[in-house]
Amino acid sequence: MDHKQRLKLKRLLLSRRWNIKEGRNTVFESGNTGELAAEQEPLSREAAPAACGYSQYHPLLSRIWKARGYSGAEIQEIIYPIEIDYPSAFLFTDMVAAVGLVQQALEEHSKVLIFGDYDADGLTATALLSRWFREKGLITVNLIPDRLRDGYGLTEDQADLIKSYDPDLVITVDCGSSSLEEVKSLEDSGIKVIVTDHHTAENRIHTASAFINPQREAEDFPLKGLAGVGVAYYLVRALEYPQEPDPLYVTLAAIGTVADVMPLRGVNRRLVVDAICYYNNSPLGVKRLTENCLKSKEDLSASFIQFNLAPRLNAAGRLGQAEIALSLLLTDDEEEAKVLADRLDSLNNERRELERNQIEQADRQVEAEFVLGEDRIIVAAHESFHQGILGILSARLADQYQMPAICLTLEDEVYRGSARTYGDIDIYTAISSCQDLLLTFGGHSGAAGLSMPKENLSAFTDRIQSYLSQQGDFEPAELAVDLELEGQDLTLEAAHSLQVLEPYGEQNPQPLFLLRSAAIAEIRPMGDGSHLRILLELQDRGRFTAVAFRQGDAAILYKAGDLIDVAFYLVSNTWQGIESVNLHIEEMRLSTYAEDEESSPAISRRLIAHVFNSLAALIDVEQDLTFDPLHLAHWLSSDYNKRISSSQLIIILQLFSEAGLGDLRSLRDKNKIFRFRFADERIDLKTTDLWQELFQQGRITDAS
Repeated sequence: MDHKQRLKLKRLLLSRRWNIKEGRNTVFESGNTGELAAEQEPLSREAAPAACGYSQYHPLLSRIWKARGYSGAEIQEIIYPIEIDYPSAFLFTDMVAAVGLVQQALEEHSKVLIFGDYDADGLTATALLSRWFREKGLITVNLIPDRLRDGYGLTEDQADLIKSYDPDLVITVDCGSSSLEEVKSLEDSGIKVIVTDHHTAENRIHTASAFINPQREAEDFPLKGLAGVGVAYYLVRALEYPQEPDPLYVTLAAIGTVADVMPLRGVNRRLVVDAICYYNNSPLGVKRLTENCLKSKEDLSASFIQFNLAPRLNAAGRLGQAEIALSLLLTDDEEEAKVLADRLDSLNNERRELERNQIEQADRQVEAEFVLGEDRIIVAAHESFHQGILGILSARLADQYQMPAICLTLEDEVYRGSARTYGDIDIYTAISSCQDLLLTFGGHSGAAGLSMPKENLSAFTDRIQSYLSQQGDFEPAELAVDLELEGQDLTLEAAHSLQVLEPYGEQNPQPLFLLRSAAIAEIRPMGDGSHLRILLELQDRGRFTAVAFRQGDAAILYKAGDLIDVAFYLVSNTWQGIESVNLHIEEMRLSTYAEDEESSPAISRRLIAHVFNSLAALIDVEQDLTFDPLHLAHWLSSDYNKRISSSQLIIILQLFSEAGLGDLRSLRDKNKIFRFRFADERIDLKTTDLWQELFQQGRITDAS
């Protein structure tokens, strides 16, 4: 079994907790039937709609609303997003001052410079304000830092560059909150500065002439969740008051909001809905890029932005060519829009190829330098790594190896990089334990950035490995499931009813459902083999088509006849004019009902040898294997002449542990961890108390 096959199988052997929201957040795991206490029973399908006050809607919606704990006002927002009011732009403390500065600049035909950021949020914000000024007859200077050369935000070097343009007014978008000294330098040079941003603001009086940031406002401020482009849009709303801005601006605001993973509740939900309604008013470049993505006129949905537009806009910034994306968002020329949209497609393909190549490079380094199952974090450093994709690379490695990962690239004798966590590890705290070795670091529990002198890399790696090894076993993150459905719930009517909840996004995710004990009637690869098409059979309910995107490796473990539980999205699909229900599988696992456990399972020496040899091919000595016993037993059965139960497997692993051949321990859920121990001499399992007990009970079938 080669390295990649081991990795694929290890991921499949693990199960994470499925936390069911309906009722009282039932954790669905082995031995848990999901039943609720009598006083916590969910509303019946008949009673639920009336109890929620929306009897005209499908009962599935009412169950979702109740499971998520939505209030009546929140349900109203979900159903009627077009009726969400835009709070006044003048709730921002410095909005009046900002409007005054802009109006003065227009009256005096001043030179205005917009300083943005290289990601989709910053680019759409820059385009939004630049287009507004152009509409008023004033052409702005637009300055976007180069991600690879300049780094993020308004730095001292960028402030000096701004001065060289000799502007009268500077407006920052999606940055500037922490650049107090740099802004002061501009103001002292006679340049007025308006900072528009949404990042955390320091608890100090800002040096800008106007500082517009929802994070500086009172706790009950109604616009906390705005993206950088959302703040820029609110500046335009104030400038246009009492008129409504051109719908074109709301499209740009929606793209940046979704791309920056802002909550799709309240005003942000209204932004995205307005963008969908006014798609025909979108900037020409957005339309051409949309057509390139799917070759058809698609609605500007949140998922379309997230998976199609945002990656293309971000690819330009990641590769140091953000000006191409900005030009696309600004152009009104048909031919130029087509050329730029094609160029963004090429850059996105280039980014994908770069990711593939560098993941292969990182894999080689991990295989050569790290002991999987013993090391607690991957620290991959290579001067060939591209700075623009370090975050993506770290996320891929964390998912692939099921541990936190840090990727670093070398420049001017300094390693700079990004970190991503896995499971419940706080990666920011782990990195901060090494802060004396670092030049800079920042982030949060899930992701962080850092830099260090080249000579500190080895000490840093040792220190953070030691820190994490002292934190104990870490668990994979839970999967939140809205409700459990049964076969009779899987109808086209139910699938259609879910459209009321769109657009989906942060804080309003697509509903995720649980279906138990579905038999695999057929399983086969789709496309290039990275996806699976599975035909599921439910007792007395017929067959349903399911698709497992990016889960082609699951065919290693699952086969026709297996009984599985699935966490899935309910959708409708039309093929050759016929519409049917489809299940888009998020995760699947063997059903707890697939195994009829014996109260006193028997084992044999042949079975023990099979388990030992199979595990020895999967993991090396002193490596941890985290597994769901049901899954590992199922895999072990695949090349054995009879089914192996999870109880038999656990008994054998306990025998190994008692004999000093291994170590078996349990996590807080049904997953367990096994590690082979190094043995200097031959070990005889018959000397253990457990063997003697099993022998006396007659549970070793060939003990002689």
